Amino acid sequence: MDVNTWWIWMLLAAVFLSIEIFRSKTPFIWLSLSAAVTGTLALLDIEISGQIAVFLNLSGFLILLEKRFNEKYVFKKSVMTKDRLMSDENEAAADNIFRKSGPGWEIRYGDKSYTIKHSIGLEYIRNLIREQGNWIHSSDMKRMIAGESVSSGEHDPGDQSMRQKEDIQYENIIERLPLNKIKDLRDSLEEKKKADNFSNPEERAEQLEQIEYLDKYISSVTDNKGRSRKLYDYAETDRKSVSAALNRARKSFVEHPELHTHFQSFIKAEGRSFRYLPDRPIDWLTD
Repeated sequence: MDVNTWWIWMLLAAVFLSIEIFRSKTPFIWLSLSAAVTGTLALLDIEISGQIAVFLNLSGFLILLEKRFNEKYVFKKSVMTKDRLMSDENEAAADNIFRKSGPGWEIRYGDKSYTIKHSIGLEYIRNLIREQGNWIHSSDMKRMIAGESVSSGEHDPGDQSMRQKEDIQYENIIERLPLNKIKDLRDSLEEKKKADNFSNPEERAEQLEQIEYLDKYISSVTDNKGRSRKLYDYAETDRKSVSAALNRARKSFVEHPELHTHFQSFIKAEGRSFRYLPDRPIDWLTD
């Protein structure tokens, strides 16, 4: 047991540690640790040449390991920070936001922010905003929404379980259901109305509105004997469907006067097409 050598290594470990304390971000912590390990080997009567070899190799390995770690971590951190700053800058640059966020919609117009319940009409408005100033045919608008629904992995609204969801609107369902199923759906709502089987007044009002909508739709596609019309103008039905969805969406803004006035004023219809054209160019963040 070489106690004298042990003391030398321990003294070196203390000196290196003191330097590390007063000068942070230096490799002296690894020199201190290597000296302490080497001092332990001195107690095992390891030759001095072996002790020096252990000290040099161990300290060199730890310093190199720290360097590689810092290079990788700092690079990754700088990339993440840069991406985050770019994202923050993009969002900060957009004074106005109209995008889907979770189960609802995040909307910011001017200096006010809103959270609005999801509806198909809001998706139509979002797409009109993206095509600001351009007329979009109602059938194209419906195809745009259908494409987004498929790409996002949503289920077919014709499925019974989907029809029970609050965020699935009937103007979207009727596109994918045959007429007999739409009549069955309307009858089931009528039975529910007669039984007054609603959880709250808000649900009752909403379901009555849906019954009225389905009645109008069935009337438009059937003759006076309830039979399907052979010649059926799908473009006109698309126009009515999109128009109804937009009106429902704008109704959801009623409690927010500035938002309601803006979209009531600047979403216009001409023939079977719709356009969002504000009185001045407005930058919106929609993603």
